[in-house]
Amino acid sequence: MNSQILDKTLIAVVAATLLGLAGCQADGNGTESGSIISDGGNTTPPLSNDGSTPTNVQEDTDGDGTADTPVETGKNFVCTTGARAFGDVTTEVVANGLVGGPLSSLLEMLGGGPVTTLTNSVTEPDNVVDGRLSTFATFTLPVDLLGVGPLHLIDSVGEAVLFPSAVPAGNYAVFGVTFPAAVLNLGLTRTVTVDTYLGDTRQETVSANEVQLQLLGLNLAGDEAGYIGLKAHKKFDSAVVSIGASLVAADVGNAMRVHEMCTGGKFVTPPASN
Repeated sequence: MNSQILDKTLIAVVAATLLGLAGCQADGNGTESGSIISDGGNTTPPLSNDGSTPTNVQEDTDGDGTADTPVETGKNFVCTTGARAFGDVTTEVVANGLVGGPLSSLLEMLGGGPVTTLTNSVTEPDNVVDGRLSTFATFTLPVDLLGVGPLHLIDSVGEAVLFPSAVPAGNYAVFGVTFPAAVLNLGLTRTVTVDTYLGDTRQETVSANEVQLQLLGLNLAGDEAGYIGLKAHKKFDSAVVSIGASLVAADVGNAMRVHEMCTGGKFVTPPASN
């Protein structure tokens, strides 16, 4: 009897130890499980996560694939969960919002030089899935890719977040972004787009141009921050955030910073301004 009691005690101790180790591995530095470190206030401009950041988060209510209805009117998004909540995600630089086979076909047509320019147009892409709002990927708009002319096949540069399996409907594909002040072509009109995919098939999309974003309080010619994206009504296994522009006549550096992809969030009433 004493031997049986001892065996049960040892089993319980081992089980408790394993559970403790599993908890440490899941928590780690606070980002492995998809949790968000809300330290965006350390950047300029700050990407605050307290409900004060302007929000353009839409959903597709009529089933046509275009998210064009605000999820919450008069409220701002707060990022609660990152992409890593759904496993070991990866990132890649993309063009025209495409992923998979269509992207491969486009890259084959472009050839080596333009592909290298495209790849270099997004720096530090993995910062978009590290769980920290203070880090970011920087997007540039190279004139060699997006300039006016019949040979230019690229209308936007972007970054895809690739999931190991499908993210269920009801989650979010929202990106925390900032727009640093920059010397811009006065004829430039930028558009930010978020697309979700299942395999090579686009599921849902949301897009906002400069005028629409300014109505939300984002002035893309100055230091501004915002949450842009959609609430998914269809499952997806990749999400793409892109920025494009018309009449690119010179390289536009720091056209957009993307800080984090959010798969979970909530909406709150903006805090009163001082």
